[in-house]
Amino acid sequence: MGGEWLTSSTLKRNVKMSDYVIRFPIGDWSDDGHGKCDWFTVKSNKPVEDVREAHFKCKLPIGELCRDYQEDKPADHLIDEALDLGVPEVFLHPEYWSPEELVDLWIRLLMITDTDLKLEVIKDETPTINFYGVDSKDRHLETPGYGLFQY
Repeated sequence: MGGEWLTSSTLKRNVKMSDYVIRFPIGDWSDDGHGKCDWFTVKSNKPVEDVREAHFKCKLPIGELCRDYQEDKPADHLIDEALDLGVPEVFLHPEYWSPEELVDLWIRLLMITDTDLKLEVIKDETPTINFYGVDSKDRHLETPGYGLFQY
């Protein structure tokens, strides 16, 4: 099939079997810089190879969107290019850009490039073992591995 399926039963309930699930990173996904990255789960009607092809064919250089360290909004010329490609203006002028807004712009650009491509960010409701604070029995859950990541 070519799609990168997630194994969460919660996630599978939200996605039809004919769909593909692809993870999109916003930030330093390879962890060779500042190491901050938000991951988004995206439902696609096409396999990851086709989505990558749309990325490569896009007339706007997607990789330049907020590429430089502490660049917290896309450069004005990229906003202008996105408008020229047909991204509605309402999606291009938030006061503060968030990772959610940037991934939304990214998938909109891909769908403009490949008009048969349908992408949608979906909520991954897979629960995590960790939590902040203490539980109802006044316990705090400590997770292992903090020391594995050295600078």
